[in-house]
Amino acid sequence: MIKILIPMDTSEYAERALEKGKAIADLLDSRIVLLNVISHTFPFVSQDYVDYTQFDNTLVRKIRENAEAYLEKQKESFGEHADKVETIILDGSPADRILEYLDANEVDLIIMGSQGLGSRTKRLLMGSVTSKVLHYAKQPILVIK
Repeated sequence: MIKILIPMDTSEYAERALEKGKAIADLLDSRIVLLNVISHTFPFVSQDYVDYTQFDNTLVRKIRENAEAYLEKQKESFGEHADKVETIILDGSPADRILEYLDANEVDLIIMGSQGLGSRTKRLLMGSVTSKVLHYAKQPILVIK
């Protein structure tokens, strides 16, 4: 059975990648992994107003809860094929964690959006995460615009 990795970050490009992934999974009777990476780079918050450690832990917990709910919703969108979908949330640099996941797991195909939430301009052909994964991954990649 073919295993397809779809990195998800709630961007419109990730949503498009998911739709293509569903179509391909139906054709190839594939297993899908929906992967979300939580980056821990947050805007500066003054110590005068809040304990940064408490703020960081609370924010990370809330982001993780939102990511879990988002991935579960996406999994449910597979309907009767939802049992073939696995959701994973990792922490760290999105590109690095995706590449580490690829090194540690057998994945036959990556389907990802050309840009993500962090893209500063839509004029770019490709965001930095997609570019790095495309450059270093050994697996075939389908990049969705």
